[in-house]
Amino acid sequence: MLKQGTIIPIQSQYASPFVLCGKNVLPPDSPEVYRFGVENRKRNAITKYPRYHLPLIDDLIMNIPHTTIMLALDLRSDYFYLAVNPSDMAKTTFVTKNGNYAFRCESRDNTLKRLNALWTRLIRYPQYLKLYRDFIHEYDQLGHMKEVVAEQDNSEVAYYMPHHDVLRPEKSTTKLRVVFNATNPTSNGLSLNSIQYNGGLAQNDLFTIMIKFREHPYAFTADVKTMYRMILIHESQQPLLRMFWKESPEDPVKAFEMKTVPYGRVSAPFLATRTLLQLSRDKEKNFPLAAPVLRENFYMDDVLCGADSLMEAKALKNQLSGILKKGGIELHKWGSSHLELASNILGDYEFENPIETKTLGVSWKSQDDCFIFKIAVELKDSYTKRCVLSTIARLFDPLRLLGPVVARAKIFMQSLWSLKVSVYLRRNFF
Repeated sequence: MLKQGTIIPIQSQYASPFVLCGKNVLPPDSPEVYRFGVENRKRNAITKYPRYHLPLIDDLIMNIPHTTIMLALDLRSDYFYLAVNPSDMAKTTFVTKNGNYAFRCESRDNTLKRLNALWTRLIRYPQYLKLYRDFIHEYDQLGHMKEVVAEQDNSEVAYYMPHHDVLRPEKSTTKLRVVFNATNPTSNGLSLNSIQYNGGLAQNDLFTIMIKFREHPYAFTADVKTMYRMILIHESQQPLLRMFWKESPEDPVKAFEMKTVPYGRVSAPFLATRTLLQLSRDKEKNFPLAAPVLRENFYMDDVLCGADSLMEAKALKNQLSGILKKGGIELHKWGSSHLELASNILGDYEFENPIETKTLGVSWKSQDDCFIFKIAVELKDSYTKRCVLSTIARLFDPLRLLGPVVARAKIFMQSLWSLKVSVYLRRNFF
């Protein structure tokens, strides 16, 4: 173990002795086998929980020396079992070029069925069909996907994702977005999302970002244009991001591979936010004002920031556009609290209503630099307790600015519970 570098000699008062434990469960005629163990009682006695956290699978993979390929499932193999139908085993096994047998998780047939079901719905709504088709065409024209030619396809592993539409009629740019379903199970029950880490958080929380936004006399907002689609996927991983499409129910089905991060992948938010973080580190020397903004003032694809003077705000805006262009990323839908700053924005002052815009779920009146809360309450002759609770829950207030108002509504809700009113009983409470 010393020669392999698994253990190294040290001089420390906290060094723990090691012991060799023989395995007594082996057959009598087998050679002796010992297990290497560490005596940690001395160190445990002075350790305060939870100063040292339990190691994660990611930590183990990154710190094991002299390894070339190791999967997370290998480390979990003793605790992770999946039952496979015996009749499906032959369908998911194939022979590689070297003669080895390999296991394949088949998702092709299920995805084709989902495509046919999608077309059954789209042909009933021509307006949605046009938006859907335009979105797919834009993907292809921008080079964000490529067609898979069967004769040239030598990928031994592939994953096919169904897709569906998400309507957003309130948006000024993209009314319909095509989202890919990476939770589509394969023949053994696994999906791409189920075996992939989401990556965790790489940005500040919403409360911190909005508090920082309120500090600046000169404030502005912007949005990253098609953020996920600005991040490329390595060619070796593109076969895992395939989809089917056809121009009409009668046309032949074509397969495509995503070349950028698709909507619906569990790790997509982390990949996007982690890209901004890495970009800020790589380009901080040339963009000293914008780099901290990428790290501290972005929430997903929205940026909320500002400065103490108009000159500094203009310099920050220019640096912010410049540093993102270095990574192939573009900002649009700018908004500002001062017209002098807005006049410095070339052709990107895009608002359906220039007086008011929505940022991070809250309406912002840019000219007055204040937040606006709109509450839609449906007037009825009678209400249920469920209706009252639903109205309270719909109010999105991350900064808790409406605390005194919401408190009265919550006190009223408490009184309903004290009366033991049924959730479904309709009454005129007012």
